[in-house]
Amino acid sequence: DQATVLVIPESFRVLGQKLRVFVTGARAPDQIGTLANAIAEIGCTVLTAPTRTRAVIAVGGGITAMSNVQAGMPGLVLAEAKDNEFLPSRPRPMELDTTTVDWIHPTAIPGLTIGPLLGREFSSVAPQRRIPALDGLDVSDVLMGTFRGALGDEAALTAQACYGDGKAVVTTLRLVETSRTDPLARAILVALLRYVISDACSPQTRIVAPSDTMG
Repeated sequence: DQATVLVIPESFRVLGQKLRVFVTGARAPDQIGTLANAIAEIGCTVLTAPTRTRAVIAVGGGITAMSNVQAGMPGLVLAEAKDNEFLPSRPRPMELDTTTVDWIHPTAIPGLTIGPLLGREFSSVAPQRRIPALDGLDVSDVLMGTFRGALGDEAALTAQACYGDGKAVVTTLRLVETSRTDPLARAILVALLRYVISDACSPQTRIVAPSDTMG
């Protein structure tokens, strides 16, 4: 028998710098509290108001997070496999076409071995349901996505877009609960936060009025 061990370097588990971040969201307060603890552990100063903050981190979206991003603050949205204000979506068509996300493009997480997403390492952080294809996103703004199993269920989806004067990265990986205990989830959370505040995060898609495109 052979076993594959995924080793996560310590440098992927913490930011290595102090960041002031605003944590909010549309989900329950206990989930926001869980996320705040994880964010503090990776090296952030967690605030409950957007005062001189570098980024907003949202659990499940929320109008407060959206308004901050539109005003120019980078946002990391942990969608937790739920539709929200940041990613208007529609059902995936039965036949594959150009709107279907069907590849892994993990440029947002350089140096971290995360593929293939079909591996067992992702079982604790992958969404529990099929994720709709995204309508209106430039293909270059889909950072990570793949199908799982014979039925084509998607294992993960991470994408970016511009909103107003700001930008956001939205992921459906389940990082709120798992980032406290799962080394891979912690590393992905760190990498995505590093990415969204960097110049490398430069979405080509601009969503003018997300609320008008839901449906």
